[in-house]
Amino acid sequence: MPWISGSPSAASRAARDRRRSFARPPALRGHRRSTTSPSAQNTLSSSDGKLSAFRAAVAESARRRIAAPLLSPGCSPSRPSPSAYNALMKSFSRCGDADEVVRLFHELRRSHPTPTALCYNTLLNSLVVANRHGHAEALFDEMIASGVAPTTSSYTILIKLLSFYPNLIDSAYEVIRFMVQSGCQPDAITYSTLVAGLCRAGRIEEAWGVLDQMMEDKLLPTVQSYTCIVQCYCSEGRIEEAKRLVGVMESVGCQPDVVTYSVLIGAFCQAGEFGEVEKVLKESEEKGWKPNEFTYNIYMNGLCKAGKFDEAFQLLEVMRASGLHPTIDTLNILFDCLCQDSKVWEAKCLLERSSELEWDVDVFFYNTLMSRFFEIGELGTVLKLLSEMLKKGIDPDTCTFTIVIRSLCKAGMLQQVKCIISSKGFVADVVAFNTVLHEFYVVEELNDVRKVYSYMIAENVTPNKFTYCIMIDTLCSEGKYLDAIDLLLGALRFGFFPDLVIRLNNWLVKSGKLIGILNLAEEILSRGLVINVSIITSLVRVFCREGYCKSNNVYKVCLVLDKVLGIR
Repeated sequence: MPWISGSPSAASRAARDRRRSFARPPALRGHRRSTTSPSAQNTLSSSDGKLSAFRAAVAESARRRIAAPLLSPGCSPSRPSPSAYNALMKSFSRCGDADEVVRLFHELRRSHPTPTALCYNTLLNSLVVANRHGHAEALFDEMIASGVAPTTSSYTILIKLLSFYPNLIDSAYEVIRFMVQSGCQPDAITYSTLVAGLCRAGRIEEAWGVLDQMMEDKLLPTVQSYTCIVQCYCSEGRIEEAKRLVGVMESVGCQPDVVTYSVLIGAFCQAGEFGEVEKVLKESEEKGWKPNEFTYNIYMNGLCKAGKFDEAFQLLEVMRASGLHPTIDTLNILFDCLCQDSKVWEAKCLLERSSELEWDVDVFFYNTLMSRFFEIGELGTVLKLLSEMLKKGIDPDTCTFTIVIRSLCKAGMLQQVKCIISSKGFVADVVAFNTVLHEFYVVEELNDVRKVYSYMIAENVTPNKFTYCIMIDTLCSEGKYLDAIDLLLGALRFGFFPDLVIRLNNWLVKSGKLIGILNLAEEILSRGLVINVSIITSLVRVFCREGYCKSNNVYKVCLVLDKVLGIR
């Protein structure tokens, strides 16, 4: 099994890091710059309640992190039995470290050439969760080839894999039929997994049909089954239906759990219905469930997004009073609140003292603060924060470079942008590259536009519609119309963008390259695409705008339109 003994995948390395990481902070909104002087020496000794609360939360999080036992990569169970290995594999799987699960499975096979179905299931599930679906499929085939009979859990994990792909979810029914023929009866978890996949594909009515099938098979739908449908309703903005479903769960004796209510609270927050959130929390004890850290983080994040910063910090005290402790996600949300609530300089001071506060800062905190400084125009501070994080050994990510690139471009420091792009370790997404392309185009450095675009393609960054707009404008500005047409035709493999056709047609009409319009139309049609009404309408408009319809050249307009409509 070469893939089992291979090097760790990027996905698994990222999963390993998730033991110490958290979600990307919410998008920052603009506020006026704080009147607090950045040179004030007494910032951290301020009696400001929010700063004090944040420092206390950091200290509490640090104490709990030190007390928490960590698994050591490379460790082995004290007893070399399949059950002992499976227990350790499950522990690493819960941490999201698929590579360690693979290593232990490989190690187990040295003493037990045929691992148990339970060991196979643990590795299967770990690979599916780590998004290593090809490896999971290969392992399932190997399990059967080794003579190990798949269990109900094995087939359920296979259905979980299929549920990640909306176009493959129908194959889950085939898996259920096959497992029944093999003597394995689907259980409530199997059906719940199928319901989750159908909801993920937006097929709610079909998910209800699966619940009916469960009842026919005398299997009671689980809380997880209903919660998937609640979440689907919420994601579609159908909050009233989600509320009614929660009520139905309560009436049929399937008591919603903390996950169900947390999903509902998230929907209320998104809709700005914070009164409903308070009502749900107030009734929690009466209905037999207790909010956890995840619940409060959702509520806190909703308050922060709505600009209710005081209420978000007050919720921290409610958490503590309930015996709950701030998580790394809590710190992330509260730090974002500080950055938005005109406390950006104070937040910077806290970040500078992270080591002293025993605060385990990573790239997400820096990105949050750098984004805020960019928004208030403190571009020099953005660069200083980049330097500071590099000194601390914190690696910038794509988001970091995007913020820095945008800052440099806004300051007109295009030479520095060139240096960063060519530097070792530079990683950027299409947004960062588009920012650079646009700035070089604005200052008419068209040669640099083409160089950056070539570098972008070489780095396997997929262009989007905005990228192609810039490149069409660049090539047409240089009179390279054939190259522009080739570029547009190459973009068709990523989807058909009528806006790009309209943009290129405008350039071709302005320059009198009418034959190019016909050639482009023929190429588009030859690929099975349709020249729609918006393209033809825009073509007529640009002809009129350029004066063709009021001159002796009107016959050219008629000729082009006749041919395009004839082709169409």
